[in-house]
This record gives sequence, C-alpha cells and structure tokens, in this order.
Amino acid sequence: MRPRLVMRQRTQTTLKQNILIGTSTLLLNALLVFSYFNFSKTENAYGAGMTAASSGYWGLSGTWSSGRLPANNDTLVIPANKNIVITDMTPEYTNMRIVVYGTLHINGGKKLNMCNGVIDVMIGGEIEGDNNGSMVDMGSNHIWNGSMPGDGPLQISGSTILPVDLTYFKAENTSGGTANLSWETASEVNCDYFSVQRSIDGKNFEELAKISGSGNASTAHQYSFIDDNPNDPVSYYRLREVDFDGKFEIFKTVSINISPVHEIVIYPNPVPIGQSATLSIPAGNEKTIEVSVLDMQGKKIFSQSVKRENTSDNTVHVVTERFSASGTYFVTASGQANKYQKKIIVL
Repeated sequence: MRPRLVMRQRTQTTLKQNILIGTSTLLLNALLVFSYFNFSKTENAYGAGMTAASSGYWGLSGTWSSGRLPANNDTLVIPANKNIVITDMTPEYTNMRIVVYGTLHINGGKKLNMCNGVIDVMIGGEIEGDNNGSMVDMGSNHIWNGSMPGDGPLQISGSTILPVDLTYFKAENTSGGTANLSWETASEVNCDYFSVQRSIDGKNFEELAKISGSGNASTAHQYSFIDDNPNDPVSYYRLREVDFDGKFEIFKTVSINISPVHEIVIYPNPVPIGQSATLSIPAGNEKTIEVSVLDMQGKKIFSQSVKRENTSDNTVHVVTERFSASGTYFVTASGQANKYQKKIIVL
C-alpha cells in the first residue's frame, strides 16, 4: 500500500508546483502589461538616441551615428564641439527631443518644425540663427527666433522657458568719472537677482552689487547701477543672473575706457600724391612711440621711432615721407601702454 501513498503524494506535489508556476506566469504577464502601459506610456519616452557623429548638415544621413535622417520619436544628441546646421525647412517632427551640448545653427530664413517635443540646450551648448525671425515652430506657435537668448541652460518646448530675455546691457562714462551701467529685460522667469561684476582684464571678475530681479515677468523691466570707482584705463563689466533655485546665466561682457579718448590727427587728409602728411599723435607719458604707415596689404611703407625726453608736451608731431602712389593707407602709433590707428587717403 505504501507505493500508492507515495504516488498520491507525488501527484499532489506536482499539482501544487503547476499551480505555483501558472500563478507566477500570470503575475509576470500582468506585471509586464502594467509596466508597458504605466511606464512606457506615461513617461512619453522618446525613441532610441542618435548622436551627431561629426559637425555637418542636419539633412545629411552621414551626419548622424545611425546613418539615417532624423525622424519622429527620435532623441537627437549634439555633443560638445559639434556644430549641426539646418539649411532647409525641416519636416514637422512629432515627439522629438533634441539635446544640445554643442551648437545647433539655423540658417537665415530656414526653420525647425516640431509638432511637439522639446529642445534642451545644456550648459555650454547653444542654439543660434543667422537673423531675427521665426526659427523654431511647434504646431502653429513661433517658439524661438534669432533675437532670443540661445546659450544654455535653457529649454525650448510648447511654452518657451528662458531664465531672462535680456534686451540690452551697456556701460557709459559720466562726467564725474563714474561708470553708469544699465540693462533691460523683456521677460523674466524665476529670476532672483542680478550680480553686477567688474574686471580689470576681462577674465577675472569681482562682484560689486546684487540687484533684485522681478521674479516672473512678461513685461519690460529696467535696471541701473553706478560704479563710483571704475578701473583705469579700462573697466570690464558683466551680469550674472541667478534664479531662485540657484541656477544662473552669465551675459556678455561690456567695457568702457575711463581715460580720455585721443585720436591721431592727420593733415592734410586726403593727401595729394607726391606729398607728405603731418601726424599729431597723443603721447601721454610714453617715452618712445613707434609710428608706421601701412598699405592695404599690410606692407610697411614708412616707419619712425620717436624718443621723447620732454614728456610735458602731450602730443608728438611726425612728418611722413612723400606718398608715391594713391590709395588707402593706415597710420599706426604704439607705445608701451597705448596704441592708435587711423586711415589716410592719398589722391
């Protein structure tokens, strides 16, 4: 009788195993179905990525690592130091993501058309156009044009996200020897403050002041700051915009010359052919000034080194050799601290 009991036990064990296997299979299938509909779909995942294999044209298959042209549902990556140029009106792409670490350039009058999607311009990346006008369209909306900021980090999508749309930033001398800085924004997103920075060499900057931003604004706002002690002879200034979340954007550098501006005076100008010209050159505290006259090809046709023993006269007068040929020439005068250049015409 024992063999029958053993067979019955084995039969029951096999049945339980089959039930467990079947249940596991159902659960696994259910999990796969759940994952597909709840992860793949809700994430709106873009397709497999294509990378720009080299700098080149958007509309050439050889530009891209996949060996084909961009298409719907693609993720396109433009690496740092790569420049991709759009030379035609593109098709209207659906569900496309473009990640720019390098440069995406759109030729004048051309356009990147996207039904939906996103362009992520990363830190160090840039999107640029040849002129002002609609460059990126999403549906019927004009999203980005050449006049808008194009330096990362920024995101271009159905509603453009730009930290600050800067209209201008300029620096001007005042009669009192101070520097008047002013700037205007057309719109601001998440803008906490502006850091006004100054430099003596255009490379190493120090912070002068923090000017509160307007947070989120869709209308123009003007700002100003006066630097009472600018660097002599040249002061460089830049703006650093800081968001509430700590992200920042640095705008281009501007400069002013604090010292009085002097020029070379040439008499006569134009000069008759076969005649010489008198040059009056600002000298300042220079002890030696090198004076040259160059033709349009850069060939030196006259040069003279002027050594100054008396620096009380702030102007040096030099008479050139006679000009043997008509044309346009350039007069250059340089010392240890200053360099001047002016055009002279010979008729």
